[in-house]
Amino acid sequence: TIYDCAKLMRRHRISSVIVINKDGTLSGLVTKTDLVSVFLTQSTTPLKVASIMTKNVITADPGDSLLLIESLLINHRISRVVIQRHRKPVGIITYRDFMPAKIPHWIAEFADPKELEEYRRRSVPEFSANQLNYLLPFKAVDIMAPNPITVDADDDVGLAAMLMIRNNISGLPVARKGLLVGIITKSDIVKAIAEK
Repeated sequence: TIYDCAKLMRRHRISSVIVINKDGTLSGLVTKTDLVSVFLTQSTTPLKVASIMTKNVITADPGDSLLLIESLLINHRISRVVIQRHRKPVGIITYRDFMPAKIPHWIAEFADPKELEEYRRRSVPEFSANQLNYLLPFKAVDIMAPNPITVDADDDVGLAAMLMIRNNISGLPVARKGLLVGIITKSDIVKAIAEK
């Protein structure tokens, strides 16, 4: 069931579950995105974003260095940092935003596409000394996705799920009267499904 998949994902901290038929053949793969889609179509009980969001949001300022952003991602074991100015969310940086800085443009022309994809999928950014020298002058504002899509703490989780699916994103800053109060991710929705 979707509840079993959600529980497995939660327990093992994974983002997908392989589904096997009774005869041992591969049936398919269930991802967090799949569970969020099911939640969106089958949720009948109203559930406020505030009830499942993560309240302690890891944030940075637009002028903070990319090295600080990297350390926040690594030390807090997160995949996104909300960029705020005066407690208002003004941008978001994910570990994938570091990819252009990690891969010199000429490598992409000659690299094996499979190796390049594996490099992109690394969960933690790793930089060489040359890459660090390149990154030192850059700030969060230089690579952040500006004007992030947000939800209000009093919105229904279904709205957050719809926005994530429509915009192919995994997390949304949560605001109340324009001020940052949390973040909601696909993982938060999977956790809510697992706890049903």
